[in-house]
Amino acid sequence: MQNFVAYDTNYSRATEQLSIAFFLTVKYQIAWFSQDISETFNHTNGLTLVSRAHQLVMEGYNWCHDRNVVTIFSAPNYCYRCGNQAALMELDDSLKFSFLQFDPAPRRGEPHVTRRTPDYFL
Repeated sequence: MQNFVAYDTNYSRATEQLSIAFFLTVKYQIAWFSQDISETFNHTNGLTLVSRAHQLVMEGYNWCHDRNVVTIFSAPNYCYRCGNQAALMELDDSLKFSFLQFDPAPRRGEPHVTRRTPDYFL
C-alpha cells in the first residue's frame, strides 16, 4: 500500500468529468480525482490551491476545480512533437502568483541518432 500512496501522490490527475472520488484506469494505473476531493483536501489542510505537474497541458498551465487546482507543465514541445507551450508559476512575498509562458526554442538541425545499443542494455 505504501508504494501505491507514493505513486498516487506523484501521478494523480485532476478531472472535471467525474463526480466520484477516485478510480484507477486499467491501462495507466493513474488515480483521477474530482472537484469535491480537491475542495475537501484544501479545506482540511488550510490550503487555497494545489499546484501539480506530471501532466501535459498545451498552454503550459491549466486551472480546474474552480481554481482549487492548477497543473503546470514546464517542458515545451514535449518529446519534440507535442507543440505545447511551457509555463512557470512565480510567487511573490505575499504569495500572489503569476505565470510565465514560453514557447520551445527553434530546432537546430537534425538530432544525432546512434544505432549502437547502449551498454546499460547489454
